[in-house]
Amino acid sequence: MDQLLRSKELCANILARSASLHADIQTVQDRLKNLSSTDLSCASAALAAGSRACSEAGCSTDTHTTGLLDLPPDALRCICVQAGHALTACCLARSCKALCTFVHEDDQLWQQLCQSCWGVKDKDRAWHMLTGSASDMARQQQGSCSNGNQSPNSPGTGAEDTLRWRLLHRTLTEGWREVQQMLTWLRSHEHPAGVSGARHRAQLLLALRCIACCTQTQHQQPLAEQVVELGGVRSCVALLAAETLLVRDLALEVRAS
Repeated sequence: MDQLLRSKELCANILARSASLHADIQTVQDRLKNLSSTDLSCASAALAAGSRACSEAGCSTDTHTTGLLDLPPDALRCICVQAGHALTACCLARSCKALCTFVHEDDQLWQQLCQSCWGVKDKDRAWHMLTGSASDMARQQQGSCSNGNQSPNSPGTGAEDTLRWRLLHRTLTEGWREVQQMLTWLRSHEHPAGVSGARHRAQLLLALRCIACCTQTQHQQPLAEQVVELGGVRSCVALLAAETLLVRDLALEVRAS
């Protein structure tokens, strides 16, 4: 949180400095319009004299322009986060090798993007909600008819230990796309109490888990409103009558949030 506040403060200082320089440039341009040719000659002579004095004193009059690669990592993170979308970071990664390395390896950047885009602050908890657990798999097998399918997207050995924020952001992005498609399908089919087929059941579970993960806090209110607009409330109410216990539990959790 302190790092995020520092990044916001740095960004605010940069914007304030930019506005101040813009105002100074505008003032100089207004003054130049009012100068006569004699005044311009005197100003040019004074500038030349100042340049000679700097040269004699060993000072350089060359101006230095700060490039994007000269900015510290905190400033680069602030720029990407303030843009509000991971697409900015992806565009930066395609510009040069240095920025590509920064975007791919700086996990703090993706942590801040997960917080700003999805409202996720606890990586392990989010991963657990998205992938389920052994108890979820047991409940699904107990409530399913007799197909013997395991819970989709179940974590492998050590998955929670090796998960990076960048992978979590990508999973949430793909999962939310699945949410939109699934809720649209449920609404077009008059909000059924379940779906048939292993693939559709896996997609439904992923969508419900993603909704539960992304609608837990007040910061995620826009995502919750999007779920309501797609008829997610009616779909969750209908899914409370599903045959699978895991689907009923997830639908109840989503309905409560």
